[in-house]
Order: sequence, then structure tokens, then C-alpha cells
Amino acid sequence: MIVKEPVLKNRIRKIPKSFSWIDHRLVRQRYIESCSHEQSALYLFLVCVADARGLSYYADKSIMKQLNMDMNTLRQARSGLIVKMRIL
Repeated sequence: MIVKEPVLKNRIRKIPKSFSWIDHRLVRQRYIESCSHEQSALYLFLVCVADARGLSYYADKSIMKQLNMDMNTLRQARSGLIVKMRIL
């Protein structure tokens, strides 16, 4: 069995009072406007498949198949999201 740990434990999502599966800040603070379609698709996919700790067990190959992305597109989307999430 694969054992995964969050990269940044202090970033584990806590459900806000105004519950939504997708963080309201994405729209309210206009972060979504700076995301590419590929970044938005990857974010939505990862939110949908995450466990209670926010971890996904999907391999890159499976994500690429699900989102119809090649490796370069997936890498760019992921690195773009990482940069954007640092400012949240």
C-alpha cells in the first residue's frame, strides 16, 4: 500500500462555515480568473478525488487519461497551481 503524507501539513483544508466542496475564495477573491483551463480542470479533479486529508492517490498517467492531457500540460498545470496556492 502506498503511504502518502501532505507536502505542507499546515495547508490541510479545513471546511469553512460557509461550506462548499470547492473553496469559495476561488471565485470571491478572483483566483479562478488567473487560472488556465488546464489548471482549473486539474484543481477540480484533485478536489473531487481527494481523501479527508486532501490527498489524491491518482498517478500522473491516470490523471492525464481522465483530463485528456499530455505530460507537459499536466506538469505546467500542476506547477501553475502550486505557485497560485502559495498566495492563498
